[in-house]
Amino acid sequence: MDNYGDDDDQFDALDDLLDLGGDDDGLENDPSFADTAEETQTTTITHGNGLSNLDLLTRAWISERFAPELLPFATDPVADLSELMEYQVCVYLHLADAEQTVESILQSMELERAKFVLRSYLRTRLHKIEAYVLFLTVPQNKDAAQNILSAAEMQYADQFGTLLRTHLRDTVTKHMMAAMQAVDEDSEFVKMLPKPPLDTAVFVRVMTDIGDVQLPEDDLPVHMKRGEMYLVRYIGIRDLVLRGQVELL
Repeated sequence: MDNYGDDDDQFDALDDLLDLGGDDDGLENDPSFADTAEETQTTTITHGNGLSNLDLLTRAWISERFAPELLPFATDPVADLSELMEYQVCVYLHLADAEQTVESILQSMELERAKFVLRSYLRTRLHKIEAYVLFLTVPQNKDAAQNILSAAEMQYADQFGTLLRTHLRDTVTKHMMAAMQAVDEDSEFVKMLPKPPLDTAVFVRVMTDIGDVQLPEDDLPVHMKRGEMYLVRYIGIRDLVLRGQVELL
């Protein structure tokens, strides 16, 4: 899955998930805008854990790229960073004719870096949604999908899944006997749903002292300490990834 982010056809879907257009009409009418613009915020507001919005989103982006399945949506970093970036776009548009300083140039570069990370994060998730949309949108998996997708992503998955099922029915299955027309059957004998390959080998770094962990491929537990790195099957450390005890590399 190294080619996430290379498909320009997903731009429209990205725009639906996130709008960074920079409409500043409302801000320009705000009396405090002119004063606030002189002290532009940055995209690196630091939280209590010492990590900024951008740091948190970058971690989520890297993990998403290397995880074989969709991870829970990074709601707070995306929402906070999107709001701050939208404000900064408005500030730069408002001050476009002003003399640029080194500080403003650096802030502009930081804004572009944050926009790249955010768009790449969303595009990576869209790629996985499209790859596993039949699996995500069957009734038995719908509740689980809603727990890891944002509202916009869930809507996109539903619409994309409907289009895919309609296309398969109109082009293929309607010409077959009734017993063979299903496109998302998942039973003991027939498995038609593309599922995430959870047995994929991944590199991980331990973020905190965990202790003994029993991996599926080992007879003896592995004692994991902070800072150590391992090459393991994803299924064996899946829970640790979801709890933030290890990060994917």
